[in-house]
Amino acid sequence: MRYQEMQAYYDESCQLSVATADSVASFTDKVKTFVAQYPAAQEDPLYSKIRENEMIYRL
Repeated sequence: MRYQEMQAYYDESCQLSVATADSVASFTDKVKTFVAQYPAAQEDPLYSKIRENEMIYRL
């Protein structure tokens, strides 16, 4: 299943390299909340890419 929001989250995740640590944490919380509300969103092809970008910039 594709979620329109996932494209926006992916686009935002590609900009995390220039974000502050607080912004990265806020973004991570936002995505976690969305996935909690819509668990099937984890099946979206962009979900794994979003998570990869989060992990890179959460360090």
